Amino acid sequence: MTVILFRAVSIAEFFNLLKFGVFKSGPNSVDGKHFAESLQDAEEWGIWLYDEDDFRIVAVELPEAEADKLMRWDRLDAIGPARFAELHELGNAVITVMK
Repeated sequence: MTVILFRAVSIAEFFNLLKFGVFKSGPNSVDGKHFAESLQDAEEWGIWLYDEDDFRIVAVELPEAEADKLMRWDRLDAIGPARFAELHELGNAVITVMK
């Protein structure tokens, strides 16, 4: 079984993903990424963090056993459930562009 999680990314992060095929940390940032458990919540985060047209949504598919090890919040930023993955925990992730 697998779990699909979603992330709103800036245009710069989106092009970085296309170029390298993996998530990378930016300067002065933590070595990991937050992911929504639903597409709708990822879109809400995108609108909240970026201008309405200045983000993309990507999905990551992880083996369920790996996804279950990620730190989880029931309601991050008063939006919805989310998980945090350190970059090394995303090594087996299949990344897909959603929007």
